[in-house]
Amino acid sequence: MAGLVTAVGMGMLSYRINTLASGQKTSDRVQDWFKEGVSRGGVLGVIDDSNSIVSKATGGKADIYRPDGRDKPLSKYASVDAASMFLGPTYVKLTNLTKVARAATHPGEWNEADSHALRMMTMGTNFPYLPQLFDRWSRARTTPSASR
Repeated sequence: MAGLVTAVGMGMLSYRINTLASGQKTSDRVQDWFKEGVSRGGVLGVIDDSNSIVSKATGGKADIYRPDGRDKPLSKYASVDAASMFLGPTYVKLTNLTKVARAATHPGEWNEADSHALRMMTMGTNFPYLPQLFDRWSRARTTPSASR
């Protein structure tokens, strides 16, 4: 029981630190904190990963957390599509590589989505406050008129 409580608590702490570092708003609902804690703490393992894939594919309609009011999607999967969740990190890296390669070979078309794709391919961007530094650097290099 102590291990379960510790894992969920550390997952909640991870959620809070991540939202602080990324500048996102933290939920004020206890249900959302618990859901984030269980997911980030790895308590359910494969069951949670499977649930996340099904939830993403169904737009949140089929989610094991829904019956008790935890209807907010997990923050760690907010920008990931169902195919990326199912096919894994290699698929995501290849997708990001093609985005970056296309933008790099078309002068003047680099935008914030391309900078984000490059950031996702770069090692070390999970350290606190490095994502904001990377975003500031990439914003200086994007062309404001380029939009795809």
